[in-house]
Amino acid sequence: MRSPRRSPVPLLAGVALLAAVAAISPGTASAAVPAAVDTAAPVLVYQTHNGNVVNLANGSKEVVVTALVTDATGARTPTAGFRAVNGADTAGFGPMVLVSGTPKNGKYERRITVPSTTPKTWFVVVDPLEDTLGNTETASHQDSTTMTVYNSSVPSVPTAPPGVWIAAVGDGMVAIRCNGAPFNGGSPVTSFRITASPGGQTMTASTCSWLFKGLTNGVTYTFTIAATNSRGTSEESQPSAPATPKFALSRTPAPVISGAVEVGSTLTATPGSWQPAPVTLTYRWYRVSSSGMASPLNGAVRPKYVITSADRGFKLSVTVTGSKDGYPSVARGSEATTPVPGILFATPTPVVTGARKVGSTLTANPGTWEPAPVTLAYRWYRVASTGRSSAIPWATRATYATVAKDAGYRLKVVVTGSKPDYPSVSRTSVTTGAIAR
Repeated sequence: MRSPRRSPVPLLAGVALLAAVAAISPGTASAAVPAAVDTAAPVLVYQTHNGNVVNLANGSKEVVVTALVTDATGARTPTAGFRAVNGADTAGFGPMVLVSGTPKNGKYERRITVPSTTPKTWFVVVDPLEDTLGNTETASHQDSTTMTVYNSSVPSVPTAPPGVWIAAVGDGMVAIRCNGAPFNGGSPVTSFRITASPGGQTMTASTCSWLFKGLTNGVTYTFTIAATNSRGTSEESQPSAPATPKFALSRTPAPVISGAVEVGSTLTATPGSWQPAPVTLTYRWYRVSSSGMASPLNGAVRPKYVITSADRGFKLSVTVTGSKDGYPSVARGSEATTPVPGILFATPTPVVTGARKVGSTLTANPGTWEPAPVTLAYRWYRVASTGRSSAIPWATRATYATVAKDAGYRLKVVVTGSKPDYPSVSRTSVTTGAIAR
């Protein structure tokens, strides 16, 4: 009995079956590449505002805050407003408006009516940015240019100085200046009060620059400033950067250089006695050009220095730096030496041309002297038959017109080259034949 005939699997169904098997068989088909996921927060390309100093004497004013924001997916609408430089006051915060572009690359604006408060300085702020996927920045954006608001028709207390600049730090003292002048509120500022923290020590001055003394060495301080006029005293400024007074080295003499100033000679830097001992001293030698520019010499960091041919034409100096734990380092420079004598390396023998007879003009061709420029001087001589030479009066040019007195004598010229900081060099021509009448 014959077996029943099975129906064949349709071709398309077979292809589908094979594809399904391939899809579930490891290693038999390529895995799909997942699409890249945006994980970056939006970027604030720039931020500006159009009012740095706003006078409300003639009514309210509007300031426009502008921001350019980019994001691969698309940014959510940013918010912007004002935050007081001193204190926690805020004003005008709200959503910006997309005025051009798209959320992926768009320009936003917010128009804010300036708050009518007592004179105050504000930061213009854009809040942390976020995109549609929830990627968010951790900090807000603060325009580097502040906005000072005042009313010139109503005298008031000054605004706080914009900041405090640490000019220098010394032994138990810090030099301090206002980092910009406050608005005086329509009445002249009469004094400034500066406060040190920690400790709360204060001092008052008539100008916005002080040397704050009586501080404790090794303690780190910050400083704030308030301005006073006839209406009262401003808020405190933002704190300064930290500053730590240190003990000062009590004796820091300038080093003295000794030794012959010539190639191959050894110069010695004598530092003197630095106090309070012990003080660690380091050395640095310099070449000093004729214009006064000093360039450090590679590897020249010891008390002694051997002059090389590369130093020709330069002066030399040394700086000694003293350091000690708990004290600020101090550098002292020596007086520069005289220039190291140079060498004129091209000093050719002059050549005399022209007819050897009375009335003719002889010319001294000096050749090219190096390193240029070199100043050349000329002196002509008569040479007797005995070989004795005598200088010809007034014959000090490159050319010489022979006269009757030269008849029977031979002539020669001496060319002398000179250059600042180089020894002079003289070269003598070959003696001519006797001058004919």
